[in-house]
Amino acid sequence: MDTDIIKLYFRYYHDPDRIVTLEVPTDILVDDLRPILHDTEGLECSISQLILFSPEGDHIDHDATVHDVVTEIYESQDLAVTDPLFIKILDPEELEESGDNMWKISSRINKLHLK
Repeated sequence: MDTDIIKLYFRYYHDPDRIVTLEVPTDILVDDLRPILHDTEGLECSISQLILFSPEGDHIDHDATVHDVVTEIYESQDLAVTDPLFIKILDPEELEESGDNMWKISSRINKLHLK
């Protein structure tokens, strides 16, 4: 079975003029995008500091597939170009203060990143 590939657009929360483009399979989890973005962009932060948000600023469920998120957020794939997802890089202090599991890196991501 062939997997569909989708082009996703992202903006940095702290630098909204900077656009990042990724082509990824639609069946991967949103959680899998974080190490890809981290490596592709050469970010010096921890993968656990990367949080993804919808164009409206809503937190995206990291356990959802890319297909499900795109279907829910965008009525048309063309909107992904004009309304990119947001990447927010949390400060280490923000990460510690949150104490919420959604900010914690999973062992599955660690394993994925080390491959």
